[in-house]
Amino acid sequence: MITKIALRNLTEHRSKTLIVGGLIALGVTLLVMGNSIMDSISVGLRHSFTEQYSGDIFIYAPVEDEGDLSIFGSFGTDGVQALERFDEFAGQLAAQANVQSVSPTTVGRGILETNQGEQGGSLFWGIDPTVWQHSFAQPLTWLEGGLWSGDAPSIALSIGVADALAEAQGSPIKVGETLLITVMGDNGIKIREVTISGLFAFKTIAAPQLELMSLVDLKTSQALLSLNHQQVIEVQLSAAESEILGQVTEDSLFGEATLMGTAAPDLFGNGSSLITPELSNESVVAEPIALAAHSSPGVAAHVTLPVQAQFAVLLLDNPADVAVTQERLQAWVDANDLNWRVGDWTQAAGFIGNLVGGIKLILNGLVVLVAFVATLIIMNTLVISVTERLQEIGTMRAIGAQKAFVRKMILTETLILALASALVGVLVGTVALWLISINGLPAANDIIKILFGGDALYPSVSVSAVLQAVSMMTLGAVLACLYPLGIALKVSPLKAMQG
Repeated sequence: MITKIALRNLTEHRSKTLIVGGLIALGVTLLVMGNSIMDSISVGLRHSFTEQYSGDIFIYAPVEDEGDLSIFGSFGTDGVQALERFDEFAGQLAAQANVQSVSPTTVGRGILETNQGEQGGSLFWGIDPTVWQHSFAQPLTWLEGGLWSGDAPSIALSIGVADALAEAQGSPIKVGETLLITVMGDNGIKIREVTISGLFAFKTIAAPQLELMSLVDLKTSQALLSLNHQQVIEVQLSAAESEILGQVTEDSLFGEATLMGTAAPDLFGNGSSLITPELSNESVVAEPIALAAHSSPGVAAHVTLPVQAQFAVLLLDNPADVAVTQERLQAWVDANDLNWRVGDWTQAAGFIGNLVGGIKLILNGLVVLVAFVATLIIMNTLVISVTERLQEIGTMRAIGAQKAFVRKMILTETLILALASALVGVLVGTVALWLISINGLPAANDIIKILFGGDALYPSVSVSAVLQAVSMMTLGAVLACLYPLGIALKVSPLKAMQG
């Protein structure tokens, strides 16, 4: 009964119905388009940051000013520290709920020197190629070669770094050539030779540092950054092995040898050189010294280099639960008494992540502002509409209609009008987004490219945006009619009939 009356009233007051309905449809259209574009931007941001290098979760060792820390390093007074006991807890971390992959990462700045002696600077991440290939290889464009395999010291050069070196030496940088990396730190100067495995470019330059960011194998980066703390593990020897190695002692190594010259005859024979050209690397020299120092009869010491990382970059199975996962991981870290901090992609991205987050917040604010203004306009229109119907309402009450009946009738009218108009708004918004997606929204500058995740944004209709728009505008329309309805019901039937 009330529904029929409400439909009749909407038909009789066609002009007011079209005005209010048009405003609601416009509000829904703007909200559907705005929220869908924002959801598409969220996908673009994920492509620009989380899928490219920052991950969903970023674990790091705390520093005094965490605002200076990102996956590109620290710009404050504190250096980037290694995650304590990472090798011990890496497996447990990877087994946590919602964790898809864990990528141990180091970061450094070094000087690259070509075979011709030309030099150039580069940032570098130390990575595990297997994990990186699984997690972050898709956003890379390989111009030549690819990621390395195996344990050989290797580097994949950013095309920006490769072009600078090529210009300096007057010839192209080629895959298979070797480079020297020099890193100067608190522990002195570290130099390592690496082989170029490939030349690449990031598909989206989400931060200016990416143009200078190369990839180095994790073990080499550990050595360059003085993170390679040795672990000595005792291994039981067989009788034959004990007989061969039983005479290796500190005296046999150093007792009759010059500082960098010949060794004791009983160990190497007459005049054998302790350091040969093939075994000149300091890590190779250090290992037999450590073996001798820790050996005992029947027991040999095996020296290993545990995985050391300054950061752990995590991708999640369900990125929508990043906040819950972050909180749960921090609780797990605290329970294991680890001096780690668990952040999100904005911490990893650093300043540029905070800047983009601020821009997104502003855009979200604009969408909310549109909804608020639309609600105010609808409310004012309904005030006029209900006020013009005071005589009609007064007549209904004079012939016996109760306030509850009148209230229910007006609310039903508003609800029907809001839902019908919202449906029209959804259809218009969907068609508009489809038309935009044909050619895409072009990115006007580099910041917009980061937001869009590329040179253009191709928005699609978001189900959550539709539900939010319909519910928001319908609720807004119903709430907007309560004020004029309350005023109308306070007027006596006699005064209402008199107009």
